[in-house]
Amino acid sequence: MVVVLVLALVSKSIWCRYFCPLGAFFAIIKKISFFKIERDTKTCNSCNLCDINCPAHLKIKDSLSIKDADCISCGKCVSVCPKDSLSFKIFNKTVSKKLFSILVLALVILPLAIAPYTPFWQTKPQSNIISATGSINVEDIKGSNTLAYVIQTTKVPLSEFQKSLKLPLNIDSSLMLKEIGTKYNLNNSEGTLLETEDFRNVVRDYLARAQTSNQTCPFNETNCVFPGKCASYVDTNQDNICDYSQ
Repeated sequence: MVVVLVLALVSKSIWCRYFCPLGAFFAIIKKISFFKIERDTKTCNSCNLCDINCPAHLKIKDSLSIKDADCISCGKCVSVCPKDSLSFKIFNKTVSKKLFSILVLALVILPLAIAPYTPFWQTKPQSNIISATGSINVEDIKGSNTLAYVIQTTKVPLSEFQKSLKLPLNIDSSLMLKEIGTKYNLNNSEGTLLETEDFRNVVRDYLARAQTSNQTCPFNETNCVFPGKCASYVDTNQDNICDYSQ
């Protein structure tokens, strides 16, 4: 790191140009890209405005085609050229500034506006209890999870925890599991303070009973999506449908 910092004082973008693998990848993409900025030598008067306004400090007025990996395709050089000697080329066809702006809008901004409404856009953290297939990972229940969160994700009712662990009726479900034993001075069957494993055991026992019972769907529904709001939801074959509703 010291070497990189020292070299950065004497060389521009030393890390990006010589060490960064992503920079190398983009450099290759830039060389073979179908998008280019080209200069018309017949109309160019070498006014140097393109070089002055280039944020990457490239030597544009002496180049026929801008293929430098440092080019960010901002189009500033094209905009400031008084002779319109610089132009956008896509598949070797000249594109107007207006059309280029529309393409940027369509290919960059529009997908970003649509993406939040697709399944690929994730803005909420994944549950540490419910897997991607909808099954409950009891072993992944953490002491930092609140009782309310465990009830919400596992669908095990509060009454089950109260009956098995002797929790008070007015328990604060916003407490983390690791705090409940100390907060209410509650012990498990071994005489030690309640721990996260005790809550896991309650969930295990409840799910085991649900799987072995001949219970039917309490809502008399068919093919209910798993997991649902019902505390009896179970999906042993992991097809995202409650077993009792099949």
